[in-house]
Amino acid sequence: MRLFHKRFLPIAMAVAVVTTLPPSLFARCGVERWSVKTGTDSDATQIRLTVAPTPTTISDLISLTPPHPIPKAHRVSPTETTVWILDAILTDYKIEDSPTTGDSDYHLVLRDEDGNTMVAEIPSPDCVDPSSPFASKIRSARQKFDSKLTAAGDFQTANLPVRVVGVGLFDFFHHQRGAAPNVVELHPVLDITFQPTITSPSEAVPPAGGTVPSGPRWEYRLITSSTTEALLSQANSLGSQGWEMVGVAVDPSRPDKFVGYLKRLKQP
Repeated sequence: MRLFHKRFLPIAMAVAVVTTLPPSLFARCGVERWSVKTGTDSDATQIRLTVAPTPTTISDLISLTPPHPIPKAHRVSPTETTVWILDAILTDYKIEDSPTTGDSDYHLVLRDEDGNTMVAEIPSPDCVDPSSPFASKIRSARQKFDSKLTAAGDFQTANLPVRVVGVGLFDFFHHQRGAAPNVVELHPVLDITFQPTITSPSEAVPPAGGTVPSGPRWEYRLITSSTTEALLSQANSLGSQGWEMVGVAVDPSRPDKFVGYLKRLKQP
């Protein structure tokens, strides 16, 4: 019996060690600007997480001038020290799970009504140090995403209206799908709401120290068709209900590749 125990003790110990290892050892995490992307950099204390996010648009963010060179472990103020909130269409998504280049992030492609795109990323909570001020919000955002969609290693199409809250970040260009011209991102995403009922971020939360601005409240909807003629026919039909088509995009990955974006004043 003693020989049996001595013989199998190393195996038992190995099993015990494997089962008690932290999950981060099994997730492939990032390297490039990783401290900035996950909030463990020394500049993270400049980000005010206790005040309302700053409303913005994809158009505004992608018009910013990127830094040169991009600092590896420091933030570019104010873009990277601000928590932003914007509305967009989530067109495509995947998990970055490549065994050689993946970082376990959820890669989200966001598009506005003019066809501008940018990337938002939700890191794996297993790759975020518990000391990060973003840790709990990243975990919550990841859980909210998982409750709606299931990310896989290949891009999937969503075409869903979303409201995204995240910290600005200038990334390096790696031919990322949906990358903005200046490669600005929301990274990390701290919150995501699918099909928000209030469609203007500036109406959802007041600016720090201010009040909720007054003004029209819009609602949006998306229509699709396999031809432009059928898309216009749908839009004209909806025009009698107050809907106005404000943009058209082409998504060749789907059979109903023509996508129309409509808006109208919220009904009382």
